[in-house]
Amino acid sequence: MIRILKNDAPPDSKFKLTKRDIAILTKWIDQGAQWKPHWAFMSPLAPNLDKLKKGQNEIDYFIDKS
Repeated sequence: MIRILKNDAPPDSKFKLTKRDIAILTKWIDQGAQWKPHWAFMSPLAPNLDKLKKGQNEIDYFIDKS
């Protein structure tokens, strides 16, 4: 929440929150908003492919699951 209220953007920055934006974000946080890391910044996990059938490759495993 401090990051929302702090006005430390460079003077030439066009990224400024309006009072309305701050009110919306503050209300959302007060209602219990949770921060979660974006999926693009998380390390991928290898899928568990222990149940491959004989003659089946990894692609076949995923096709069977769809």
